[in-house]
Amino acid sequence: MPGDFTANDLAVFLNPRDMGNTATFKNKDINIQFIDEYEAITLFGLEIENARPMAMAATTDIIGIKHRDALVIDTITYYVVEIHNDGTGITTLLLSKE
Repeated sequence: MPGDFTANDLAVFLNPRDMGNTATFKNKDINIQFIDEYEAITLFGLEIENARPMAMAATTDIIGIKHRDALVIDTITYYVVEIHNDGTGITTLLLSKE
């Protein structure tokens, strides 16, 4: 069942000793999964490039987060530009350095 995955594996997915990373949010360290990938696609003959960092966190660790809140990851400050709560206990934050 999906709930079993969330309850049993979420800690491993986010734990920095396993697969995750650490971020600082409101002076508190939280466990996250940080993704900072670059992609380029060609659409109708135009190349579109995107480098959108994102962090996935336990929803309970980021209660009250809002647009433009800061997360510090590996000494770099990122700002929240989008918040996507998937209803399973994980929230994905799309981030920007600006």
